[in-house]
Parts: sequence; C-alpha cells; structure tokens
Amino acid sequence: MRKLAIVIFMLFTIVFAQTQYFTEKELATFNGQEGSPAYVAISGSVYDVSNKEGWDSGAYMGYNAGQDLSMYIPSVNGEAIVSGSPLIGKLVNAMSSRMVAKTKNKKLIIRQGLVLDISTTSIDPPVIGKIVN
Repeated sequence: MRKLAIVIFMLFTIVFAQTQYFTEKELATFNGQEGSPAYVAISGSVYDVSNKEGWDSGAYMGYNAGQDLSMYIPSVNGEAIVSGSPLIGKLVNAMSSRMVAKTKNKKLIIRQGLVLDISTTSIDPPVIGKIVN
C-alpha cells in the first residue's frame, strides 16, 4: 500500500510540475506588448502565439493577445487560429482560500497554490482553480 501511495504521489508531481496554470489576470500580462510574449486561451488551453504570423504586435484580426478568446471565437475557428502554436498551459479560475472554504459538496485540496477537486476517484484530479491573494 505504501509503494502505491509513493507511485501515485510521483505521478501527481510529474503531471502538475509540467503544466502551467494561468488565471485571467495572469494571462492578461502576456499581451505581446513591450517585449512580452503573446498568449491566448481557447477552450481552457493557453497557447503561445508570439511566433505565429500576424500576432507580432499582440493582435490578430481584431483579437488581442492576453485574453481568453473562447467567447468570441467558436472552438473550431479558435483552434485554426492557434494551430502550430505551442500549448503552454491551462486557464483556471482565480480563487481565494475563503472561496475554497465556502465551496460545498466538493472535496478540495490545495497543492502548490492549485485547487484540486478530489471528489472523484480519478488518479489525476482536475485543477479547478489557483489561489491568488
């Protein structure tokens, strides 16, 4: 049983150590202006469009980098806009510890500033938020 717990912990650490999680506020800092990289979110995934043609000034076809474009662009078109761009992370909600404490009917844990839903028996619990001050 102890070996299984160690293996699960190692898998958990590997999965979450390689994924970056951004809140909308953090994503907004990557707007492609003044030398910053240009990141956009589509359907919860964050892409680096800095080297994609047309995004060199932080905007493309009227869309600005540093934003979640999901509500403006259908996912099929959004995926076409970011195709070939590296997937660098996930977009999550910003949560405070107070918000987490008030969440009902869910079993949540906080690990390395991320809020994980452990209500399910999944070996890879979903990240539902990120703790911010």
